Amino acid sequence: MRPRLRRKKNKAIPMLLAQVEAIRTEVGGACRQALEAAGLPCTTYHRWAARLRSKEPFVRTPGPKKVVQLELGDLLAEVRRMKHRRRRSFGTTELYEEHKKEISRRELQGLVKVERCRVNAEKRAHLRRITWQVAGLTWAMDATRIGPMQLQQVQDLASRYKFGPFLTVTLSGEQIAGHLEELIEAYGPPLILKRDRGSNQQDDAVNAVLSKYLIIPLDSPRRYPQYNGAMERGQGELKGVLELRDPLADQALANYTASAHDLNHRRRPCLGGRTSCAVFGEGREAMKAYTRPKRKEVIDWIRNEALDIIQRDGLAGADARDVAWRRAVETWLHRNGVITVSVGGQVLPCFP
Repeated sequence: MRPRLRRKKNKAIPMLLAQVEAIRTEVGGACRQALEAAGLPCTTYHRWAARLRSKEPFVRTPGPKKVVQLELGDLLAEVRRMKHRRRRSFGTTELYEEHKKEISRRELQGLVKVERCRVNAEKRAHLRRITWQVAGLTWAMDATRIGPMQLQQVQDLASRYKFGPFLTVTLSGEQIAGHLEELIEAYGPPLILKRDRGSNQQDDAVNAVLSKYLIIPLDSPRRYPQYNGAMERGQGELKGVLELRDPLADQALANYTASAHDLNHRRRPCLGGRTSCAVFGEGREAMKAYTRPKRKEVIDWIRNEALDIIQRDGLAGADARDVAWRRAVETWLHRNGVITVSVGGQVLPCFP
């Protein structure tokens, strides 16, 4: 059986050429017959052979050669001045038009990608990372769409425990409030509820439930969904498991319940190898300390701290109260060991 050769690059090419010569010697035929037996195009063989004789690189960058000397330092400085986002960089086309006689489009895109990765890595290194330490104390809620249905998901942040399902075609504030009250009656009220600024999540009926049980709202900043990133990741995790069970089937509610149950009983490295169910169960006992008088005490402290922040920092405008309230809540959480805050892998000390 005649050997078949695969086309390779760089260091493997001299070996390919030597094997072609060996096949020619073995079969005793012409060069074309040996190349057909080796599966190597004739033009490629002659091009590689000519480059081997002249000691030139076998593989060259495609496209016409640039006739203008490239000033790499100046070009890199211009690349650094571009506006880089997580997945896109703006101004690449204009920069290429300016330097197309010096560098190919492919090479420029490579330089831009390297710089974009560097910028994003630097941004990630300076981001605050919040770790929730006390199970049962802080819940988060948000809605997501699965096919024609809307799913209201509620999750405990510290344990990653996912509560019972609520699926509907249209999701109103009254429905969210009713579902939230059912969860509170079954599991007890959290101290903090984290939510986004969707109109149904901020509905008066939802606020009435929070006031009834003295639950402190922690709302995301405007146009900043990353603030509720743990909830977003929880939704993605749930959707990934739901896809294995066909979330659009008639048993969608049962599929959600089974998927949430599986995730709640999955051992998680972030929980020290324990399950969300076990960690949340222990937190429910600790939550008994947050009686109504204790909750009023916490709310009064946060309210006074928010007023101090407004006066001390000179906050003004429509969003001043929201900013101050959010910072006051975070300060209480940090001081009381509910969260730890780290930047670049280093845990920050509690606020003074």
